Amino acid sequence: LSPINFVRQILQAIRNPDEPLPDAGFRLLLRSSSEEWRRLLLQSVGAPDSADETWVASALGSALSRPQNQFGILIDSENNEEHRTEGNYRVLFPGEPLDFMDGTCWLTCQLRGEVDGSLLVTMGWQLIRRPEDGAWIIDHINWRDFRKKYKSDTGKGKRVQTCR
Repeated sequence: LSPINFVRQILQAIRNPDEPLPDAGFRLLLRSSSEEWRRLLLQSVGAPDSADETWVASALGSALSRPQNQFGILIDSENNEEHRTEGNYRVLFPGEPLDFMDGTCWLTCQLRGEVDGSLLVTMGWQLIRRPEDGAWIIDHINWRDFRKKYKSDTGKGKRVQTCR
């Protein structure tokens, strides 16, 4: 897959995490992560490196679906009215991916309001090639939130750097 198609598939899997099986989207996220990114995902739900993938996928789904969680926008959760109303967005890639030709790639992805096109979130994805098969995997995601509820006082988007 191209970097853009890879990110699209990850976002789609997270948006509909229970298709075709419960928590399948979060399992895909775990399996599509570098060791470092996977370790951070595990730490985010208090799981040790040896934790069962099924348990971790379920815990990730519960954590991301919590009310007031800014990452909940990624999940189309019927149990979460707040995020269901925010979840009407389009995924856009404002530029071409930067393939550094060394097994790493960077691309920017935006979530924009479906109706008014307002900028909700910008994500920077650092991808690396998996050594076994050369497929792209997630090494880092930089999240900047522009929704009023999550903006910092400086007027810029709230920046959450989750790796490195």
